[in-house]
Amino acid sequence: MHSAYGAQARFDGLALLDYVVVPHIDSPGHPETEILGTVADHYRSQGIAHRTLRDGEAIVIDAPTDH
Repeated sequence: MHSAYGAQARFDGLALLDYVVVPHIDSPGHPETEILGTVADHYRSQGIAHRTLRDGEAIVIDAPTDH
């Protein structure tokens, strides 16, 4: 299990997505871009479903509402 900031990493999130989001990919000057690139490489090699995001990118879920 990996740890971040001295705590175990959580992989369950809010159970809203069926993949892991890896932020700050290829974001020059961001202090976590290198380590998160390593995380994305690990996910890729293990076949773990994930999406990478550069700074300024977002994921938009277009789904019907109950209203």
